[in-house]
Order: sequence, then C-alpha cells, then structure tokens
Amino acid sequence: MTTAASSGTVDTVAYAIDIEDALVIAHQIESGVSSDTVTIGYPAFLGISLGSAGEVAGVLEGTPAAWSGLVAGDVITAVDGVPVTSSTSLSELLEAYSPGDTVTLTWTVGSSGASTSAPVTLIAGPAD
Repeated sequence: MTTAASSGTVDTVAYAIDIEDALVIAHQIESGVSSDTVTIGYPAFLGISLGSAGEVAGVLEGTPAAWSGLVAGDVITAVDGVPVTSSTSLSELLEAYSPGDTVTLTWTVGSSGASTSAPVTLIAGPAD
C-alpha cells in the first residue's frame, strides 16, 4: 500500500511514499533514534533569518541571537571556532548542537566591520 497526497487547482503537485519506508521511519521515531533525516525532539535554535549572501537578514526577539547583540546586516563567521562559509554551513554546524548547549559565535558587525564574539545558549526551536 502506498500513501499519497496532492493539492492544487490547475496544477497538481503530488507525492507518494512507499508504506514500508513510512513504517521504518515511524518505528525509528517511536524508538527515539535520530539520524540525518529524522530529528527527535526540537532542534537547537539561534533565532535568525539569513539573506541570500549569508548575512543576518533578521533577528527574532527573545532568542539567543537577540540576546547576543546580533542584528540585521551582521555576518556570522564562526561557531565554536569552526569557520562559517555559507548559510548552509551555518545550518550544518548548528545541527550538531542541542537546545541548552552553549556555543561561541563570532561575527562581523555589519555597520562597522568589527569582529566580535559572544557565548550563546541555544534554545529549542520550531520543528524542522
């Protein structure tokens, strides 16, 4: 048996997942085992949105990013000393952490070009 869904009016978008694959994932979730494709619980969250060039496009109030002093226009250059080369690399670096972990962020201040660092304790973010 295959599960499927579609939506649309003129153009229909559809997908199908083999039920055997769906059951394997469901059992993995029930057992509490995470993987590259399955996150158990909520991911670590910094609280920023990124622009197309990798700069901070926005900072959500009440998040670690806001508490650290990050603002739109800043560019995160490292997490715990590991260089950030793109928005993808930042996401991949943060995936290795859990809510409650403290990391040291290094960034270039957009308004002055100065480099700064601060310890930041990640919070539980929205589900992926």
